[in-house]
Amino acid sequence: MVIVFVVGVGVLDYLSPSQKISGIENYNKSAIVEENSGDMDSCFMVFPDTTDDMIDAKFTSKVKSGLFDSDGYFILEAKYNSEDFENEIKRLSEIECAIEYRDDVVVNKIKYDEDMYNYPAYIASDGYDYVYEYALINDNNKVLENFTIYAHKFPGEDAWIEFE
Repeated sequence: MVIVFVVGVGVLDYLSPSQKISGIENYNKSAIVEENSGDMDSCFMVFPDTTDDMIDAKFTSKVKSGLFDSDGYFILEAKYNSEDFENEIKRLSEIECAIEYRDDVVVNKIKYDEDMYNYPAYIASDGYDYVYEYALINDNNKVLENFTIYAHKFPGEDAWIEFE
């Protein structure tokens, strides 16, 4: 059973180099939140605090900080045993965020949707301020596939080759 957590930001700034990180040993939610929450308008709530219960987890991120904002992505792919999978689904389903303004407080809850993405998803942000944050749920053990018309992984190559 697999859950894929994703945050992507589509604001472009060509002036600065990007920082790419990969490997589950480099996953640190606290650091991600501290370094990126302001620019990416996210508390990264769909991302779990630890990787302790994960099986065969993968993490990759690429962030470019510019003069006014940052853009990039964070992807965590995690497999769980049945009990831990159910616990993670419960955690995701209970995510909520309190927004306070003057004397008003509004509590927004995470959205569950089965049609917007290729898999059922818990969605924290879908395009607001160019931010996407969601967890894809694959409880049928189907293989998750990457797709783009703009790149191809040729046999014998370790990387995708992008169009020019």
